Amino acid sequence: MDAKADSSLLDGTRIVSLALNAPGPVAAARLTQMGAAITKVGRTTEQTFGEIKSINAKLTITYPNGKARFINQVLTSKAFGAFGDSGALAVLADGTRRPVGIVIAGGTNGAAVISPMGPILERFGATVCDD
Repeated sequence: MDAKADSSLLDGTRIVSLALNAPGPVAAARLTQMGAAITKVGRTTEQTFGEIKSINAKLTITYPNGKARFINQVLTSKAFGAFGDSGALAVLADGTRRPVGIVIAGGTNGAAVISPMGPILERFGATVCDD
């Protein structure tokens, strides 16, 4: 099922399309659910709490040197991050602290784009310990 993205979710970032529950390599995103409570500690905003608003997002981010296309990304609620929080680890705020992914971008309203943890771990042949 395809859904139009709310362009206000990520002011300053052009959303190309948004596919919900689409098949594909979205290991970490499949571990989380829409509306799941999340938290992160970032350089700029320190600890913030939010929720997952979209999973499996496809978007194009414009950088000073050009554009980059991202697929299977997670989008957060507003006021989750700010410039300087990129690289922060987002985890579930349900007591498990299960990693959701790494903050890679955001909008002027504080909504963030999170790159799911599954493909990152797979790329480096790493795993996450339970304890």
